[in-house]
Formats: sequence, C-alpha cells, structure tokens
Amino acid sequence: MLEKMFTQTSRAKFFGRLFIACIALYFICRWRANQLPSPSQIMPSLLNDPEQTETSRETFTASAGHIVYTIDPVFNYDIQGMVVSCSTAFSFDDIYHRNWQDHLNPKDLALIWGKNTSSGIYQSLNFSSGSWTAYVETKYFSKHVNWADFNTAQWSNNHLLCNDSALLRKIRQVERGDQVRIKGMLAEYSHSQGAFHRGTSTTRTDTGSHACETIFVEEFEVLRWANLPWRYLRTLTFWSALLSGIACVWFYFRAPIVDNGTQDENEAEVEDLNPLV
Repeated sequence: MLEKMFTQTSRAKFFGRLFIACIALYFICRWRANQLPSPSQIMPSLLNDPEQTETSRETFTASAGHIVYTIDPVFNYDIQGMVVSCSTAFSFDDIYHRNWQDHLNPKDLALIWGKNTSSGIYQSLNFSSGSWTAYVETKYFSKHVNWADFNTAQWSNNHLLCNDSALLRKIRQVERGDQVRIKGMLAEYSHSQGAFHRGTSTTRTDTGSHACETIFVEEFEVLRWANLPWRYLRTLTFWSALLSGIACVWFYFRAPIVDNGTQDENEAEVEDLNPLV
C-alpha cells in the first residue's frame, strides 16, 4: 500500500508540475501568435486601396441558421488588407448576434492597408474589436505617436456576411496578422424575424457607428498567414495543459487516504527496512 500511495502521489505531482509548465507556455505562445508582422513582410498588393464599382446585382435572399435574409447589393467591392483585430459572432461576450438572430455575420475583420502598412505605424498602436466596432489607440508603452502618419481612410471594420460552408471555414480560421483579400458586394441586409436591418458604409472617410463596411463575401483568400508555428504550439500547449490538469486531479483523488495511525505504521515499516549503520 505504501508503494501504491507514493506512486499515485508522485504521478499527481508530476502532472501538476506539467500542468503549470503548459499553462505558462500556452500564454507565451498565445502572445507570440498575436503579434503583427513587420512592414518587410507586408505583401505589395496591400498598398492598393479597395476597389468599389457599380453593381448590376439585384436584391436576393440567403439562408443561415434557419432564417432567410434579404440582401440588397449596393456596390461591388474588392479589398486587400492585414487583419489587426477581429470579432467572432456568438462568442462568450457577444449577446447582440444572439438577440438579433444574426447568423449571417460570422465574423468582423478590422483591416489596414496602404500607408498604414508600409510605414509601420501600426506597430505603435493597439487595435481591438467590440461586437460591432473596432478601436485604435496608442500602446501604453509606446513613445510619442504622430497620428498624422495614420491614415484613417486606410483602415476599416468589415462585417462579413457569408452562408457558404467552404468560405466560412476560411473566414473562421483567420486571425490577427493575416493578410487577406475579400471580394463580394457592399450590401444592406435584413430578415423577417423582428425589426432587423443593417446597412453599410460606402466610403472610407466616414467615422462613427455607421462607418463599417458590410460585405457579402463571394471570394475569400488568405494571401499570407501570420505566426503559424506559434498558433500550432498554442493549440498543443492548450490541450497539453487540459489533459495534464485532468491527470493531476485523477491521480490526486486516486491516491489512498492514510490516517495518522496507518502513517505511523508505514513509517515504522520503512525504518525496519533500513539497515542500521
């Protein structure tokens, strides 16, 4: 019994230490996977402004989440940019998509392009996303930032509309730092399950709550992935931490419970086994 107790306890300690190590490595990998690439890694095509042209497409319908949406195309749209922030629909902190039954908008991508990528100013800025909005501010440890170097007409928050399973897989895989190309239509959309309607911006120079582009996605391409090795390691360390934590708890509660009397007897047994010197 003494041997079994020590075996189970030592295993619990081993997996406990492994759990702590994996947790630490996970946060390191998560931080590294979230870094934006340097200006030298930006593809030349990202220097171009989005292409917006007249469309002949008429109103059509699309289904998602057992709801039929009405799509009103406004312009054809083709944009290339680097993802600096994103928001995923139906995430833990997103209540709006659920309340509004908006299943057609799986993800929002905040993109920068043009001078904002080539100048490298983005490295001194912090980007974040809410359920419908994107924000930019100076990093707290950065030196003075000349905001005149940041072109507000060369960044946008894009609400992506999609009900194609192949495109959805690509969109959901995209993370901060990836360089992407999105082709489709700027569009307004609505559904009949309540008073729901969302429009779209048609210019890059507007600001405020109605300045986001709503894009019905017809083509989606990742031009260059960012930090893939760190993403793989992030996933590996996450699952390693989870499994080692479960193993630690398992072996901890599997270890025999020894009362004081039994423990004294076990200690005596150990003393009897040790030869006198």
